[in-house]
Amino acid sequence: MLFRSATEAVNLSTLEGFSMWRAHTGLYQSYAKFSLESHKANAKEVVEYARLFRQTGSLVTDCSTTFLLSSALHYLDHTDEALNEIDCGLKTADCGRLGVMKAELLRLKGEILASLDKDEAADRAFREAIQLAQAQGARSLQLRAINSLIRHRIAHQREVEILTEELHKLLDSMHSQHGRPEFELARGLLLEAAQ
Repeated sequence: MLFRSATEAVNLSTLEGFSMWRAHTGLYQSYAKFSLESHKANAKEVVEYARLFRQTGSLVTDCSTTFLLSSALHYLDHTDEALNEIDCGLKTADCGRLGVMKAELLRLKGEILASLDKDEAADRAFREAIQLAQAQGARSLQLRAINSLIRHRIAHQREVEILTEELHKLLDSMHSQHGRPEFELARGLLLEAAQ
């Protein structure tokens, strides 16, 4: 009886694990396609896989899942739903103390708010993303958030001098990552800010 129960538990776990990982890998595969070719069919596939993955009950990567889902929803012009997803993802992260990718969620929230011309709220979200990434030591996410905030402020002809100083320091600390697109974007923003 015990062996049969244990075997049944293993079989159920295997089936559940397979479903979870299949949905999870499908989500990332569909997001990769969406990143390479941004069109509605790929964005819809991201949404489908994110919802399927969430049905497995796994919240281990919820900030990441929320980021992928919210990016696709925003692309599909479901902006309110994207913002709601972000807020739920941030709350889930706080409840479960899972801060990984939380800074990236805040940065995405800033990008969405900026697209809605909610400039102060966007600025605040970018600053929160920078502070969180810095506190976590997540320099790549910090770089993305600073780039977003500088780009946002340049677009609205606002002060960027303090941010460019912070960006210079960050780039100096990331000297081994010179070829990355975010690094090159940062250099371009520094040149633009200097003009």
